[in-house]
Amino acid sequence: MKNYGILVLTIWIVACKEDENAAVLPFDQGSYECFVESSQDTTQLANQLLGTWQWEYVSCFWTPEQANDQAHRGLTIVFQADKQLEVRQDGQLVQTSSWSFEPNDSIFYELQVEPPVIQLYGSIELCDSIVTFEDAYRDGCTNIFTKTR
Repeated sequence: MKNYGILVLTIWIVACKEDENAAVLPFDQGSYECFVESSQDTTQLANQLLGTWQWEYVSCFWTPEQANDQAHRGLTIVFQADKQLEVRQDGQLVQTSSWSFEPNDSIFYELQVEPPVIQLYGSIELCDSIVTFEDAYRDGCTNIFTKTR
C-alpha cells in the first residue's frame, strides 16, 4: 500500500508541474463586458479599428504548440478609413486588402477581408487598445493585437 501511495504522489507531482513553455498572456485582455459594449455598433467599431495594430499573441486549441508563434512577431495591420488595410511585416508592406463587417452567429461581428488575412479570422472583440480576433469557437485560433497609433 505504501508503494501505491508513493506512485500516486509521484504521478500527481509530475502532472501538476507547470509547463515552462506554456504561453502566458503578457497583458490583461480586459473584461467580457467591455468587449460586448464596444462591439455593438459597426460605425463605432470601425472608428476604433482605424490605425495601426501590433500583433501580440496567438492561441490555438488544436495546436497549442503554436501558441505565441514567433513567426508573427513584427506583424502589424493598418486599418484605413477607406476600408483598405495594409499588412506589414517588420515595417515592410506584404499585402493590401479590403475589409468590411459581417455579423456572425453571436452578438459580435467578423471582418470580411479580401484577400484574406488569417490573423483576422473570427469574432472581433475590441476593448480600449486591445483587439481580439476570436476564432476558437470554430476550432480556429485567437489572435490578439494592441493599438500602437
